[in-house]
Amino acid sequence: MTRQSLTRLALVGCLVGIAVLAFAPLASDPGTGNDKLNHLLAFGVLAALADGSFPGPGPGQGWGKWASLVAYGLLIEGVQFFLPFREASGWDLLADGAGIGLYVVAARLVAWLRAGKTRPAMSSANPRRGA
Repeated sequence: MTRQSLTRLALVGCLVGIAVLAFAPLASDPGTGNDKLNHLLAFGVLAALADGSFPGPGPGQGWGKWASLVAYGLLIEGVQFFLPFREASGWDLLADGAGIGLYVVAARLVAWLRAGKTRPAMSSANPRRGA
């Protein structure tokens, strides 16, 4: 089994596990004990798994993946709206997006650092203004 196949399997497992936790009548929040932090971490992990499962033009790139995860978060909130023992929240969706965003920023930063990029040198053809 390839690494990409294992990552896709992990992604599906996390999607199912998160759905079960989101729709179950739980007495308290599992995980960190903080609902918004749980959303942030869960969607950060989902973003990493989606990025590994469906490599795009580069690490942290591929808006279709991120839009799909936001849609998944919206689906969860939509289902929770109709569950009497759960509560839908726009704040949860915002935390989902923040988790995805943090992953994207971190992935791009790591890729940039691995590439050894430094600040571009100024060429004589494009001198700084006012210097």
